Amino acid sequence: LLDSRDQQISIGHCQINKPYVDLIKNSQGHLSLPQAGSDSDKNAEATSKPESSDDSWQFDLTSCHLSEGQFNFTDQSVKPTVTDIFSDISFQTGQISSQSNTTTIFSGKIHLEGDGRITTKGQFQIHEKIASLDFKMNDRSLVNTQSYLNNYTDLKMLDGKSDTDLHIEYNPNNNPTLTVQGDLILKQFQSEHAKTAEPVLAW
Repeated sequence: LLDSRDQQISIGHCQINKPYVDLIKNSQGHLSLPQAGSDSDKNAEATSKPESSDDSWQFDLTSCHLSEGQFNFTDQSVKPTVTDIFSDISFQTGQISSQSNTTTIFSGKIHLEGDGRITTKGQFQIHEKIASLDFKMNDRSLVNTQSYLNNYTDLKMLDGKSDTDLHIEYNPNNNPTLTVQGDLILKQFQSEHAKTAEPVLAW
């Protein structure tokens, strides 16, 4: 529903099924996305926007649900090239509104193919510009981070996994405006010197 008189946009439930995105970081460090969507999609997007540039427009979305998504990230700036596949992405929100004192609750789950899982939950208020997020990543393979380590250290990862548990809050009225608290746990950690093969760290 688009109400130009009251400058209000109201949308019911939003359902997104099986979205697929490829993101590539090339050897120069630049990010690129493939061309997505048809011309009709672009025209629909352009005509759906209100003509007024007045920022007093209000919007309301009852709920949104994304399911069976996949995101592929290829990093060509490291050697060897790394490709992370994030599959079975699901994300859901409650009401999203620009009205004051409206809190949006959200949660999500992501599977890292062959490399653990991510869960998130949190809330935000658009009008007040505040947000909080709980982020957990379990069983992330340290061996799969080797390409990123090669530019900075001679450490070679032989085994190990990590668990990350973070709580993040943003509030422009607080000092500091952004706070991050949490834990990083390393398990079955084993490494050696990449050139001499001598053991370096293990626990």
